[in-house]
Amino acid sequence: MKNIKPFFINSNLCMKDDDIKTFDDFMNTTAGNVGNSYISYSLIKTIYGKLVNLPQIKSVYTYDFNNQDEDIDIINNECNCCFLVLQDQIRNTESYGNQIPYQKLENFIKKINKPVIVAGLGTNYFCEYDFGFYKKLKKELVDFLKFLSDHCIEIGVRGHITEEILNKLKIKNVRTIGCPSFFEQGENRIIKKEKHLDFSKFFFNSTGIFNNLNCPVILQDFYESSLIKPVCYNRWDVSLGENEINNLYSKKYHIFSKIEDWKNFIKNYSFGAGNRLHGTIISLNSGVPAVCTNNDIRAFEMCRFLKIPYNKNFSFENKETITKEFDMLNLEELNNAYPKLYKNYKDFLSKNNINLCMGETVQNEVSQPSIELYPKDFTNNLNTYSICLKTDEIIRKKTHLRFSKKLFSIREEENKRVLRLFGIKFKFKKKNLASF
Repeated sequence: MKNIKPFFINSNLCMKDDDIKTFDDFMNTTAGNVGNSYISYSLIKTIYGKLVNLPQIKSVYTYDFNNQDEDIDIINNECNCCFLVLQDQIRNTESYGNQIPYQKLENFIKKINKPVIVAGLGTNYFCEYDFGFYKKLKKELVDFLKFLSDHCIEIGVRGHITEEILNKLKIKNVRTIGCPSFFEQGENRIIKKEKHLDFSKFFFNSTGIFNNLNCPVILQDFYESSLIKPVCYNRWDVSLGENEINNLYSKKYHIFSKIEDWKNFIKNYSFGAGNRLHGTIISLNSGVPAVCTNNDIRAFEMCRFLKIPYNKNFSFENKETITKEFDMLNLEELNNAYPKLYKNYKDFLSKNNINLCMGETVQNEVSQPSIELYPKDFTNNLNTYSICLKTDEIIRKKTHLRFSKKLFSIREEENKRVLRLFGIKFKFKKKNLASF
C-alpha cells in the first residue's frame, strides 16, 4: 500500500501540551501508563522512519463516541487503514480501573470501510498458567474478540499463550508477533554490554524496595501517582516514606511524555532492571542491556517469545548482587533471534498491506511535548512538605500518647492507686498494685 495514511484508535500518544497539562490529562492520554505510548510511536516510526502527525483517537476510555461521525468520515475518506492499538486486555479486570467500551467500539468499527489492524494484543493474569483461563473470560470480551477476528486479516498477538487462548475461542486468524515497540529500531539492532558494570550507571525500571540503593528510578504509571504528582505538578497528596523523600531531594525519579527524551536519558546508563516490560524494551532499543523482572503472564510470554532478558528472581539486594546479575547476563540469544522475529513482524504488516519505512510520504516529522521535571520551586515545596510531615508525625504521636493515657493509665490518689482502663476507673490499695 503506497502513500499510506493510517488512523490510530487508542494511540495513547502525547502530541500537544494539553495532553500533559495536568496529571489527569497525562494519565488519560496514556491510558494510565506511558509505556502504552511507545506502541503507537514505534508503529508510526517503523512505517515512516520518523514520528509524524496522524489522525488519531488518543484513548478509547475517555473518547466521546457521541461525536464520532467526524472521525469516521476522516477514516473513510482520507485514510487507507485503521490501527486499533490494544495491550494486555485479554483479562477479566483491566488496569487502572479502565474498561474498554466494547459495544461502542464495535459500532464505531462497523461504520468504517477501511481495513482494521490489531498488532500487539495480549493476555494477562497474575498466577501460574491456567489452561482453563479462556473459559473465565467475560462474554462481552469474548464477543469483542470474535468481532475483531471478523474484521482483521490477522490479529497480531504478543505471545503464544495469547495465541493459544484465542485458538481455544475458535479464533484462528492469529499470528504471534510480540509487540511493535520491540522493532522500533529496524532490522539491524544489536545490543552489546560493557565488560564491567559501573554501578553509578545502573537504573531501575520500577519503584519499590530498590529505592534505598539511591539509583535513578524511571516512573511510568498511575500507581506511582504519589511520586509523579510532586515531580511534575508540585502536588503533594499523600504521605511518602523516608526513602522516597530522600530520592526526591536527590531528584532520582524520572518520567517522560516524549519517547526521545526517555531514550536519550537511558543512553547515559549501562544497565537497567525492573518489572516494567516496555521500560525494558525501550532500554534495549536505546542500546542498553536490561532485564525484566515482572512475574505476570504478560511479561513472561513476551519475554519468552522475543528472547528479552527475563528473571523474576533477580536479586536487588545490594550492589554486589546486581553486579553479579549483570556479569551473568548473556545477550547472544536475544541478538540471534532478532532478525527472524523482525522478518515475522514485517511479514505480518505486509499481509495487512503495510510496508515499513516507506519514503513516499510527505508528512513532516513532529516532536512530542516534554513534561517538565522538578520545576524551579520544587525544592522549596519539598522542604515545606517535609516539615509538614514531621510536624504531623509529632502531632500524631502526642495525640496517640494522650489517647493512650485515656485508655490506660495508673496514678496516685491519696493512699490509693487508680487504674484507668478503657475509660473505666478502678481504685486499689497500693499493696495490691505493688507490681505496677
